[in-house]
Amino acid sequence: MSLNRLFDARSIAIVGASDDPERIGGRPLAYLRNSWLTRDDRAVYPVNPTRPEVQGLRSHASVSAIGASIDLAIIAVPAARIEDAIIDCGRSGCKAAIIFSSGFGELGEAGRLRQQRMHKTATQAGMRLLGPNCLGVIDVRQGMYATFSEAARDQNHAPGVISVASQSGAVAVQLLMLGRRLGIGMNKLISTGNEEDIDVAESVAYLAADPTTRVIIAYLEGCRDGNRLVAALQLAQAAGKPVIVVKVGRSASGSQATLSHTGSLAGEDRIYDAVFRQYGAYRADSFDEAMDVATMFASAGPAQGKRIGLLSISGGVGAMMADTAEACGLDVAPIRPSAAADSLRELASFSTLQNPLDITAQAINDMSLWRKNLEVMLGGPWLRRARRIPDLRRRVAEIVRSGGGEHGEGARRLSRYTHHLLQPVHAGGARQGYRDGLRRIRGCGSGGPGCCRLDQTRHGEEERGRCVDSFRGAADRGCGGGE
Repeated sequence: MSLNRLFDARSIAIVGASDDPERIGGRPLAYLRNSWLTRDDRAVYPVNPTRPEVQGLRSHASVSAIGASIDLAIIAVPAARIEDAIIDCGRSGCKAAIIFSSGFGELGEAGRLRQQRMHKTATQAGMRLLGPNCLGVIDVRQGMYATFSEAARDQNHAPGVISVASQSGAVAVQLLMLGRRLGIGMNKLISTGNEEDIDVAESVAYLAADPTTRVIIAYLEGCRDGNRLVAALQLAQAAGKPVIVVKVGRSASGSQATLSHTGSLAGEDRIYDAVFRQYGAYRADSFDEAMDVATMFASAGPAQGKRIGLLSISGGVGAMMADTAEACGLDVAPIRPSAAADSLRELASFSTLQNPLDITAQAINDMSLWRKNLEVMLGGPWLRRARRIPDLRRRVAEIVRSGGGEHGEGARRLSRYTHHLLQPVHAGGARQGYRDGLRRIRGCGSGGPGCCRLDQTRHGEEERGRCVDSFRGAADRGCGGGE
């Protein structure tokens, strides 16, 4: 696909390269030298006609003067010089360019005409454009930070399977940093800006075919080609890759803000809602919600049904979780008579046999109660669609043994192997230690497939809602609204 020209580049020219690594033209050079350039088959060429050397590398007067094949150009010059830069890139055989520069369609009619001329020039040269007015691309796995974002200064970002396509560069970076704070690895990030050529829809289609991406987050302010967006969502659906969409512009003032930001036309919000529902995309109302649901999908995939099991050491908290779950349209399935129910009755003889299952504070004295009750609940016929995890007994036992006082860390690890379960984690006792652990498991309203963190502080009610909402998102995407 055409976006391979961005991520598979082996030679990059930076037009407008600066010797100052703090300037927009200097940052991508510094970032690429720090990580991406460490492999022998890669080359970066600064282009600056006023300097013989930029950041220790030989500088070139123009791209065509480099005398080598160029795969990708990063252009960081004023808008008035963009067309000349593209013509120069075209002469060298360059096939793709990232344009940081602003001063185009977001400024009105004159800017839109300049943007269209730029695109026409690129098309004649056989080039694809990302931007203008964009933040570039990031490929965490390859250490490719073709961006001027401050977030790339520290490149110790963990690789993951969640990729982002965003009209806003700041939003893409915010999701990257949110993932980092939560311990959630990210994969590819594409900032499309004004989208004169490559847009979010094409980026989603590319990520749907990308073998290193399992979950896609898309940030949309508007869409100029509805058919392309539908086709991209269909590709992702066919590939089994969930798409979580943050679509702004619901209100009149929000729509006007998107127009002034990237020059994007917002369109009728109800149409977007209908398209997202039809093609299985989950619409999130916040970045936190988007990351929560994406993490659940990345950890366990779409839920296989809407039945949900609740396990708690607090009857009150379990009841509140049940209320929230049912309000979200989930099925808090009753525990029906069965061999599994008999086992639960033996394990929790001191508790009422019902869903939510309250194993009481006895779990503090006997940590094995978590594992034992969890295994039985997952095997119960009332959760017959619950995914069976190979070797669950050994893994959960290992997690619980290592948990000790670090309940948050234990729950984070537990969440990797469980499904159809929301487990409130009590944040009492050594409060600061628990909070540190809980912070690490915040993703998916909690940190993994169905493991819900619950901080018994002023945020407790919000977190109960977030973790149940995350499960509802996985259930809606996984079973299309069925059982």
